[in-house]
Amino acid sequence: MAVPLTANFLGEFLSFAGAYQRNPFITILASSSVVLTAAYTIWTYNRVCLGSPSRYLYPCLDISRREFFLLLPFLLLIFVLEVNLPNLFNMLFFLLESFIILLPLLGSIAFMTLAERKVMASMQRRVGPNVVGFYGILQPFADGLKLLFKEAVIPSHANK
Repeated sequence: MAVPLTANFLGEFLSFAGAYQRNPFITILASSSVVLTAAYTIWTYNRVCLGSPSRYLYPCLDISRREFFLLLPFLLLIFVLEVNLPNLFNMLFFLLESFIILLPLLGSIAFMTLAERKVMASMQRRVGPNVVGFYGILQPFADGLKLLFKEAVIPSHANK
């Protein structure tokens, strides 16, 4: 029995998706057999492990209405991810390609800024950025962290 977000579910889903293109009727019949097999497995487990049904267990629900509506978005997300898995892989591949291009570009800009600051410091006959790391080599990383965590300070009586 396949459960969503497991490899077995993904394998069954992809098999049915491929078979549906070839013969939709047989695929619908086969997928209904999977559902019936799951129902029969649960029924058999209940009969073997729990014995005959007790009249005292009927008022106890497995899940309340509140819990159902809390879990419903996660259930929908599982099915959306399962159906759109190829699109998700394409999106992740695009993000990876973007990072492969952007990270060296941003790194080269950061170190060009460091070189410019060192040249400007030598023109003005001052030390320049040499405090962070060996000869200031970590200064671009410190500048990037400062940029990420910098707060926008607006005076309380300022005209916004």
